[in-house]
Amino acid sequence: MGGIAAIPAVLAPGRAIAAPDAPSSVQGLIEAHRAALAAWLATLPSQDSQHDDFDPSPAATARYDTTSDVEWEAREALLTFRCRTLAEITARANYLADQEKNRKSMSLDPAQMEMLLASMTSSLS
Repeated sequence: MGGIAAIPAVLAPGRAIAAPDAPSSVQGLIEAHRAALAAWLATLPSQDSQHDDFDPSPAATARYDTTSDVEWEAREALLTFRCRTLAEITARANYLADQEKNRKSMSLDPAQMEMLLASMTSSLS
């Protein structure tokens, strides 16, 4: 990997992926999370001292930290998005279920579950 510069600009940390009530569709948020998750997962071997690709360098650690932050931002944007249609609610639920089923690091902690439930409640009102 070519350092932090190799991370697409859309995945830059601190950059809002979408405000919870933005008019963009949930599908865009799903794709943003999917890309952020793939970028983060690609950095995991560099942080595992038992892995052949272990890289304790500051650059590898920075890549890991950056991609981890971006994945969390993308996850939060997806969880807090206020779905407006049944299709959006279904798409998000299917994506989250697939992530959980395949153990792609999408287990929700209690705070994230609260975010998801709050956004679902506001979607239904």
